[in-house]
Amino acid sequence: MTMPAAALHVTHLHTDAVDPVTLVRELGLEGAAPVVLLDSAGGSARLAQRHYLAWDPVLRLRARAGVVEATVGPGVTREGGTPARTLARQAADLRRLPPFEALRQAARWAEHPRPSAGSGATEAGRGEGAHAARDDDLPEAEALFGLISYDAVRYLERLPDTVCDDLGIPDIDVFLPGRLLRYDLASGEAVLVDRLAADAGAAAAQAGRVEAALRAARRPSAAVLHGNDLPVFRSNFTQAEYEEVVRRTREYVHAGDVFQANLSQRLDLCYSLPSLHLYDTLRTVNPSPFAGYLNLGEYELISSSPERLVRLGEGGWAETRPIGGTRPRGSLAEKDLTEELNLDPKDRAEHIMLVDLERNDLGRVCEYGTVRVDELMVNEFYSHVIHIVSNIRGRLHPSRDAVDLIRAMFPGGTITGCPKVRCMEIVDELETVRRGPYTGSFGWVATRRLDLNIVIRTLVRKGDRLFLQAGGGIVADSVPVNEYRETLHKAAGMLRAVSASIAERAG
Repeated sequence: MTMPAAALHVTHLHTDAVDPVTLVRELGLEGAAPVVLLDSAGGSARLAQRHYLAWDPVLRLRARAGVVEATVGPGVTREGGTPARTLARQAADLRRLPPFEALRQAARWAEHPRPSAGSGATEAGRGEGAHAARDDDLPEAEALFGLISYDAVRYLERLPDTVCDDLGIPDIDVFLPGRLLRYDLASGEAVLVDRLAADAGAAAAQAGRVEAALRAARRPSAAVLHGNDLPVFRSNFTQAEYEEVVRRTREYVHAGDVFQANLSQRLDLCYSLPSLHLYDTLRTVNPSPFAGYLNLGEYELISSSPERLVRLGEGGWAETRPIGGTRPRGSLAEKDLTEELNLDPKDRAEHIMLVDLERNDLGRVCEYGTVRVDELMVNEFYSHVIHIVSNIRGRLHPSRDAVDLIRAMFPGGTITGCPKVRCMEIVDELETVRRGPYTGSFGWVATRRLDLNIVIRTLVRKGDRLFLQAGGGIVADSVPVNEYRETLHKAAGMLRAVSASIAERAG
């Protein structure tokens, strides 16, 4: 499957610091769908590198219950820059494939030769030189952006189907953007990729509109924080029910079925304000390196995820960055807090178990002997918490691609447990609703490059309801009441952001 012959216009722009929420508004994208904002809102310079804004789909791919939907975006016919008839035929081909194979083929379809580095709106040339430059220069231009929900694992493993799918969110929901803006935080350079413009003149006009929005987006959005009370919410478990889930999980641990299993509860509450306003507040309260706002039409995600599932970078190097071990900041002096976290035998044992699990997952698709732990149990500091984090790298085998890497790594071991498949069976038995986006991944996927987070610390919006899921790892000596309280503690920061967003509008 190949890209239909069409121009790919790439424009390089330079600007000062950009506020991504203001940028969404200046481009008139608030309330538009599908729109994906990937926001490096906080964290170290190594992690918080770029913002991405993707909109105006050329192709959208969704999978529900094993059925693939593939549709051509309305801008294709409207603007005439991509052959609509050819796209429609290729969308029909995708519908006949299993979901992950459709994802693979759509990523291959997105490949497009283009010129080497330059400025201005330029039509892509064809040939080996342009193709070779593609991998290092702008891999995201050939990427699908969107969500892989947790329940997409049912296409990879045989799991019981015993719980209600009450949210009805697609298992896979990605699109190839007709417009993609990448902003580099270090250099201040923005790159606009336009697949929809019919000619260089139309591309230049679109670039001018984006440049004006970038200038306006130098002004940060004004999220003013008020209030510290938690909003009223309900859960799919009572406290007694959740504590019973913990006890039953401990029985599986004592029986030797699992070493640790991650169980969660889901909270829901009413919310009537714009979702982008809530995201603006959240990124102020809790900036995170793998945050984002996704408006996918029938639902939205408002996320401050701190955790990367997997990245596939230059030279075929893959890396995963598991988090295991957390302490709230402010409870002790910083030095005492890090010592307590680093020396706690339970946290250390659980973290090493997760590192081994991720090494094994990477080893399934990486070249023999290349998988290494290059950071072990380092501390990362966020606005409200300190984490223990490790980094594991390996070189992807030449016969494998990005979708093979997803299949090996998904979902993350930190949010399932060990061994992974048995833990997922227990999750399906004990949790009362399907997880949907929670503990899935969002980000971008190309044929030989990708970057995906883990969907935690994330609000899912459908209509006027917000859904927030939080969990924890259950081990042999877990205390049920403490595990219940831990889930509420993990949810508290997100809930306070909801309260602050309401108070700011009321004030």
